[in-house]
Amino acid sequence: MLNKPKIIETLLPYAEEVQKKFNLLPSVCIAQAILETGWLRHCSGNNIFGIKWTRNCGYDFNEIHTYEWIDGVKTPKICLFRKYKNYSESFNDYGNLLTSLRRYDPVVSAGNYKTACNELYRGGYCTDPQYPKKLISIIEENELFKYDPVKTTEEIKNANPILILQINLNKLKIPDYENKPLATDGILGPKTRSSIKHFREICCLDDSFSGEEEILVLTKIILNYNTYLFQIVRDD
Repeated sequence: MLNKPKIIETLLPYAEEVQKKFNLLPSVCIAQAILETGWLRHCSGNNIFGIKWTRNCGYDFNEIHTYEWIDGVKTPKICLFRKYKNYSESFNDYGNLLTSLRRYDPVVSAGNYKTACNELYRGGYCTDPQYPKKLISIIEENELFKYDPVKTTEEIKNANPILILQINLNKLKIPDYENKPLATDGILGPKTRSSIKHFREICCLDDSFSGEEEILVLTKIILNYNTYLFQIVRDD
C-alpha cells in the first residue's frame, strides 16, 4: 500500500526549492510529480516530470513506451525522455523549462493552483485533456495547497529585482555569453551582465541606459506590450 504522506514529505523539499528559485507553486509541482510518476512508482532516469529529450538539452536519454492524446485518441508511442543524476537535477530542469519558455508565462504568474494547472495544459505541457482536472484532484485530495505561499503586498513590492530581471530576460530569449538561458538565482554575476549587454545591443541603447533597474522596467514594458498584442490577435 502506498504511503502517500511519506511520498509527499519526500517531494516537498524539492518543490519548496523550486518555489524559491523559480517562483512556481509547490502544490502544482508536487501534484505533477505524483501524476507523472504514479506516486514515484515509475521514474525511469529520475525523470520526475516526464520531460522529453531534445538535441543539445545537455542530458542523456531513455527510450520509453508511453501514450499521447492525438485528435482525442489515446495513442501508444515510443519517445525519448531525459535522464537525470538525481531528483534535484530533475526538479531544477523542470523549473528552468517553465521559466524559459514564453508559453508557460501564465503558469509562472498564476496566483493560484487552479489557474496554474489549467495554464499548464493550455501551454502544451501535456496532451491529455483531463490533465488539469487530475492535477487539481491530487492537490485537493492531499491538501497540497497548504504548501503554497501567500504573498503579501509588501513581499511583492520587495521582490528581488535581479531575479525578476533574469526571469524577464529568459522570457525574451536573451541568452548569456554561453548562449544559454540565465539561471534565476537573483545574483548579478558575469552571465547576467552579459545578457543585459546583449539586450542593450539588440535595443540599440547607449551607455547612459545601463542601470539594472532601467533595463528591468524596459523588459516589463516589452513583455506587457507583447501580451497586449497577443490578446488582440486572439480576440480577432
